[in-house]
Amino acid sequence: MSALPSPEFGSMLRRYRLAARLTQEELAELSGVSPRAVIALERGERRRPYRHTLALLVSALQLSAWDTETLQRAAGYLPVDRSHEGCDGAARANPLVGRSRELAALERYFENPAPPVLVFAGEPGIGKSRLLQEAARMAPTRGYTVLQGGGQRRSGQEPYAPLLEPLSHSLIGLSRSRLHDALTGCGWLTRLLPELLDIVNAPLPIGSLPPEQERRLVFSAVARYLRNRANGAGILLLLDDLQWSSPDGLDLLGSLFQVADVNPIRMIGAYRDSEVLSDHPLNELLAHLAEQHLADQLTLNPLGDQDAMSLLDNLAQSSEQTWDDQVKERIVQRAGGVPFFLVSCTHGLDVNRGSDIVPWSVAQSIRQRMVTLPQIAQEILCAAAVLGRVMERSVICQMIGSPENQVLKGLDLAGQAHLLLPHGKSTYRFAHDVVRESIDADLGEAQRMLLHKRAGEVLEAGWEWNRDGARRAAELAWHFSEGDEPERALAYAIQAGDEDAAIGAHIEGKQHFQTALELARRANNHEPSAKMLEAAILEKLSALLAVSPSADEVLESLQQAVSIYHELGDRENEGRVIAQIGRAYYWGVGTTPERRREGIAYLQAARRSLEDASDQTRAALTAVLTHLLSSFEMYPQTLEAARTASDLARASGHDGI
Repeated sequence: MSALPSPEFGSMLRRYRLAARLTQEELAELSGVSPRAVIALERGERRRPYRHTLALLVSALQLSAWDTETLQRAAGYLPVDRSHEGCDGAARANPLVGRSRELAALERYFENPAPPVLVFAGEPGIGKSRLLQEAARMAPTRGYTVLQGGGQRRSGQEPYAPLLEPLSHSLIGLSRSRLHDALTGCGWLTRLLPELLDIVNAPLPIGSLPPEQERRLVFSAVARYLRNRANGAGILLLLDDLQWSSPDGLDLLGSLFQVADVNPIRMIGAYRDSEVLSDHPLNELLAHLAEQHLADQLTLNPLGDQDAMSLLDNLAQSSEQTWDDQVKERIVQRAGGVPFFLVSCTHGLDVNRGSDIVPWSVAQSIRQRMVTLPQIAQEILCAAAVLGRVMERSVICQMIGSPENQVLKGLDLAGQAHLLLPHGKSTYRFAHDVVRESIDADLGEAQRMLLHKRAGEVLEAGWEWNRDGARRAAELAWHFSEGDEPERALAYAIQAGDEDAAIGAHIEGKQHFQTALELARRANNHEPSAKMLEAAILEKLSALLAVSPSADEVLESLQQAVSIYHELGDRENEGRVIAQIGRAYYWGVGTTPERRREGIAYLQAARRSLEDASDQTRAALTAVLTHLLSSFEMYPQTLEAARTASDLARASGHDGI
């Protein structure tokens, strides 16, 4: 989730412009941004610039790295620092202990061109993210351009996660000339990043393409962009928490590694093998890459007692504390060699001094830390737990409903307990995913339901002023569904499906429409309008199912919609959807001669049952039938059907048929 833009962005931009001794018109000319846009940003009429606009302004002002980061933070576009997120990120500042095997694997990876993919697997907190941080340090010295990102645990995952975020962030700070070079031949990248429409030269084709063709062009554009950005040794993707990647994102990743030779794109990833079962799509991707000799995997093991003790000694030295041997032995014994458990226990020593400072497990450690906090801080943590890994301060304040100064004090106390930490100027994040998971697990069902409902209401109220609101439909659907508000969840689930379908994220769109269908049926409303909505969702779902390997799901969804329209006596919609079924029999994925014969029988029966329908509906049905008949060279029957369709179309005044 992006940070919210700061109201100070306009005044900050003005200070940088004046420091560069530029007028608004001169800044506009140097950056290629319109004078009106510069004026609107400085006045605060536009609180957040587009990413590419911000990049052009930064380049024109010739800002230092520090000032660039400051301006990005004020705009709410500060890139996520993945090196300290997630369970493994707790060891961010700690030296690598007991990982000689893994470090040797990294050295071999950078020395050899193949295989292009290296993946670290292991349980939460084992040290995967710390190794990615080490890879990020090593890669630039070996000539790589590095892009970092990662998945996030939440319902309503962004389409094409985890690649969408690093792709977007990689454009920040590029000059206009470098942007054009990087985006050469990447016109279809605008399907994923619409903000690029005004700077990508290659025009997109007019009209629409079949979904599978459009998807192929988008994937090709991403690969082309990464090749354009590659330096020296190539471009390196560092992707954490792959277990939370979206299915479409995994498909996109797989498309980048088709061959091992002469491919400048490489990847080092990490995932929790405890959350990736045999049927997980990540397993399928890794198996395919391994079969092609394109990937190696290394599973991380817990630290031995001696290495764990060395890590504790380093932690004690860095925090300028002294722990007696008995305490350290107890920590090592109960942590089981998992670095995060060790680090978490040492945080417990800081916060819970004088109490049970050595928790039996991470969950117990978190509970102990929460117990020591005032009620306001505990309420904040419970509210934040239903929002996800990263949340906006304004949303937390509105969910709690207490005076702002009390909420801010509670946030500071939660930060001191190393549970909820500042993340940018106006957002917060959990110190570790397991912190959020533990707090969420301790919530009662009624409390969780009320918090989700409240979260949905707060986010919904901020929809208009949030420029990133278009991506919140899935999040709102999830909150209202968990908050026992099925009707409100239904509307947002449909909107989320429509948004995913518009950018070709068919798998996510299918999931959202299936959720909408479940919500519609849960409502158990037999009113005609409710049944019509259910039929409309089935039609939307069938459109996304059309790219699947089997036509059975498409036909089943459409036939269910036909049954609803038939029950309602809506002959026109019934006939229209039957025509769609006919087209699925003819053009659908996996169509066979047997299926087409089945389609002929189905349409012929439907024509007889719809004799009282309009001429236009019967013409559409008969027109589809001509295609099916002609595929078997049944020319007399085809000619008869074509004449009938033509006559009916003319009678209805529908020349298009």
